Amino acid sequence: MKVIVQKFGGTSVASEEARIAVKDKVQQAIRNGFAPVVVVSAMGRKGAPYATDTLIDTLKEANISVNVREMDLLMCCGEIISSCVMAATLQKYGINAMALTGGQAGIITDSQFGAARIKNIKVSYLISH
Repeated sequence: MKVIVQKFGGTSVASEEARIAVKDKVQQAIRNGFAPVVVVSAMGRKGAPYATDTLIDTLKEANISVNVREMDLLMCCGEIISSCVMAATLQKYGINAMALTGGQAGIITDSQFGAARIKNIKVSYLISH
């Protein structure tokens, strides 16, 4: 199985039209014989409701000295929302898709909140999903 990782930034998934363009690129990869792994950023840019910068600003309004653990947890929220919306879009067009967090995808990091490093990637997690 040939795997291709396709990464799409926040503006690439911010609107229905943009997500359709992503869907087209995923379909093209499948037609070319690849099994795509699609990675998405949080939707939009600063000011958009689910953009990472917007979420960080909201957290800092609650506590400017927020703990790095909570900051790390918050920073993945926009990507989780975006991955769910993108998976739903792909499914709508008959593409088998599933949203996964990094941990669900088998990415193992150290425990250095705010500066974690990848220790291992268990590829079998992706293959089994």
